[in-house]
Amino acid sequence: MLLFYSKIVGFNTAAEIWVSLERTYSAASFDDSSDFRTALQNLKKDGLTASAYLQKLKTLCHTLASVGEPIYSQEHLTYLLYGLESEYNAFVFVCLISSNKV
Repeated sequence: MLLFYSKIVGFNTAAEIWVSLERTYSAASFDDSSDFRTALQNLKKDGLTASAYLQKLKTLCHTLASVGEPIYSQEHLTYLLYGLESEYNAFVFVCLISSNKV
């Protein structure tokens, strides 16, 4: 949150703030979205707790949405399932079969 505030200090109008934020975040948004999507595609549970794994997935999805590339439910589920270790194969199989029926 502090990073955001540092981008708007010193401006006098809302218009100046918006222009500053647009310049800051839109210039790198394509590169960032590509990097975030790659991180999402490569995300693995690899010994993380379920909570930590889900939090990383959620953070990447929210970050992509914030740069204009939202991840929709089915895609979110796909990334979630494919990042699980082989010990979850039975669970993944059931989820994939169930999601195809919807």
